[in-house]
Amino acid sequence: MDNMDDIEKLNQKLSDYKSLIEIGLIISSEGDINSIVKEICYGLITKYQIEHIVILLFPDEVQKEMKLFTFYNFQEKEDKIDITDFNPIRSFFLSHPNQVDFSTFSFLIPVDMVSQFLKFKPEMLFPLKTTENVFGFLMLSENQNGKYSQDDIEYISNITSFASVAIQNKKNYLKAITDLKTGLYIYTYFIQRMSEEIEIFKRYSDVFSALMMDIDYFKEVNDNYGHLIGDLALVELSKIIRNCIRSNIDIPARFGGDEFAVLFPRTNNYIAFQIAERIRKKVSQSIFYFDGREVRFSVSIGISTIMPGINTPESFIKCCDKALYYSKKSGKNRVTSYYNNKFGVYNIISDNI
Repeated sequence: MDNMDDIEKLNQKLSDYKSLIEIGLIISSEGDINSIVKEICYGLITKYQIEHIVILLFPDEVQKEMKLFTFYNFQEKEDKIDITDFNPIRSFFLSHPNQVDFSTFSFLIPVDMVSQFLKFKPEMLFPLKTTENVFGFLMLSENQNGKYSQDDIEYISNITSFASVAIQNKKNYLKAITDLKTGLYIYTYFIQRMSEEIEIFKRYSDVFSALMMDIDYFKEVNDNYGHLIGDLALVELSKIIRNCIRSNIDIPARFGGDEFAVLFPRTNNYIAFQIAERIRKKVSQSIFYFDGREVRFSVSIGISTIMPGINTPESFIKCCDKALYYSKKSGKNRVTSYYNNKFGVYNIISDNI
């Protein structure tokens, strides 16, 4: 009987190791942090029938806000917690680098923070960390057997180790391609993505568009309000750009100074113009307050759409630049298209996209 039990335990161990290798390979091949998180959560839910899983990633210099992922049974759901200072939690995991039960966590973390996690029926927590830093944690409710065995804890710890490496690698990559002042992409990444879109157009005729934009009279903003407020204006403009485009599809970038660009995959000239006009209108109607001072500014925008004969990003950007220059020359605070060797504007009746 003992031999049979030993064989069964050994088989379970082998099955767990095989599962770890499979999950590790899947996680390492995922293209973004969201996909990594989903693979982890679905894998753990399938294995342990866990009711609630929470993964929380702390804010950092690239991701300015925390990222909260919550799963109830097999469904991902949107949820919120109101925490702005994560230092107590970060410090806790620096002194408790391995898994910990929620009772220990709740004893050492401020009550107002702890209370926000109770709705997830937490049982165990596992830090997401590198050798030098803690950047988040995994929180689990009870499993189908009520408690987690030592083998379960070992298995989940290995999963979080794989996840920590994969997520940190993605974070490092994001940092390398992100302008830290605005949170948009940098010039070199934008050019790389545009090169890819040009090749797609050559093979499949899938059109794409792009815009170039800068702030009107930006030197006067700096001269009148100071460079600190000028920098804050760049940040606010970046927020408007992100809110007006398609998340995870369009590629917004800061070229340098007050010059910005957005790449629109699978987008024709009219739709690109419509989005550009949305951005221009939102900026011109906004009032920004910095240190109690009211600041207004506008932007000029030029757009273009890929055409046969354009083979390099530099050639295409020249078309966008021509349109931008036309907008500046024509009075600023406007959008101009340069397409098929013609300058033009569209009469935008509605903004339903």
